[in-house]
Amino acid sequence: MTSLILVGMALVFLSFVALLTAAEAAFTFLPRHDAEQAIVKSRGNSLRSILAQPVAHIRALRFWRVWFEMAAAVAVAVVMHSLLENVWLAGLAATGIMAVIGFVLVASRPVNSDAPTRAGGSLLGTTHQVPVLDPGPIPGWLVAIGSTVAPARPAATKHSSARKNSVNSWTGPRNPT
Repeated sequence: MTSLILVGMALVFLSFVALLTAAEAAFTFLPRHDAEQAIVKSRGNSLRSILAQPVAHIRALRFWRVWFEMAAAVAVAVVMHSLLENVWLAGLAATGIMAVIGFVLVASRPVNSDAPTRAGGSLLGTTHQVPVLDPGPIPGWLVAIGSTVAPARPAATKHSSARKNSVNSWTGPRNPT
């Protein structure tokens, strides 16, 4: 029974990973023009508040995506240990399973298609409406620790030239009418 519960938990965690991966892809590759149009057409302020602080929101998305990935990995490892009763084989099997699942999630991320831009507003609005997805200052602290440990790493606010017109460099609507 415990194994079934753990498998169910792993599936729930992986569904959150898939949702957050899709939201991150949509957020990262949503063109500025589309974001401005979505702001003008939207009735609420959730998209506006997300786009007002894009770096903080992308850090929050990444924090929770990694958290859910790790939680799923732990659940899979515990299930494998209960089935195999050998810690080394269970670790090897869990690592293989999570590597395959991780590869599938990364490989299926719609980076080069129009899907992120079409679904961007709805995904971003959905993730902002779930208050538990706001980890507060934790992602900023983790970035500060990472910058201290690896000072040669590029700053988090720099963006590649391919993304300079994405919402990561968004500063607000040009014509707020």
